Amino acid sequence: MLYLWWSLSILLIGFSVLLAVGQWWAIYWVPRTLNAQGQPRNYSMIPLLGGLIGTGGCLLAPSSTVQSLWWIPLVLDPGCGLLFGHLAVFLLTDAVKRYFGRKPNDD
Repeated sequence: MLYLWWSLSILLIGFSVLLAVGQWWAIYWVPRTLNAQGQPRNYSMIPLLGGLIGTGGCLLAPSSTVQSLWWIPLVLDPGCGLLFGHLAVFLLTDAVKRYFGRKPNDD
């Protein structure tokens, strides 16, 4: 049974690494290619998929050391790390603007 858990864990973590590397590659190379009109192409990230699959793989591993590293796939996958990092910065900036910005009745 231990081999089954390790196999499933390695399969999920490997798929997560494949997705993360593929997304980083696409972020770097896709804008450098041109579409049919000669303009740079765009790339849309897949949010959460690679990070959550890798986290699941870490949590299924029978080793407590691997289980304690559950957060690493969420940070390394650009669909999680970059998107949610930008979301946090946006929300903090919006909150600061609302708090220190112009009040609606300050006319």
